[in-house]
Amino acid sequence: MKAIQQMAVDSGHFAEAEAILDYFQPYTLDGPAKITCDDFVFITDVNFGGNEGIYLVCYAKGRISEDGEKKLWRLGTYKTLGTSLSEMQIFGKLGGTLTFFARKYLWDNSERFLTDRELRVHAIKEKHKEGKV
Repeated sequence: MKAIQQMAVDSGHFAEAEAILDYFQPYTLDGPAKITCDDFVFITDVNFGGNEGIYLVCYAKGRISEDGEKKLWRLGTYKTLGTSLSEMQIFGKLGGTLTFFARKYLWDNSERFLTDRELRVHAIKEKHKEGKV
């Protein structure tokens, strides 16, 4: 989540949200030790908080390990104290920006999300290319 956040910042598409941001909290509790499967989608939910402000919560929905069950994993939360339509729209736009960069991150780092079996197959293929097998 931190890498996706940084991609949004580096692209210049975060400034509008940053101006109204109260905090960003990447979520690491209850998460897996390692993500070894890319059978998930990145989703965002923009909604009013229980007693104040607007929240944008980011999730991975699906399977993140080869033998794991499909579920919803919380990745991070953005919060603003504002409650106006324009602030809701800014967070909605931020959700789209983060979704875009999450997809880019997954494509650019696809080897990080391979199963152990896929990693072994990839290593064997690389050895064959190098003529070591």
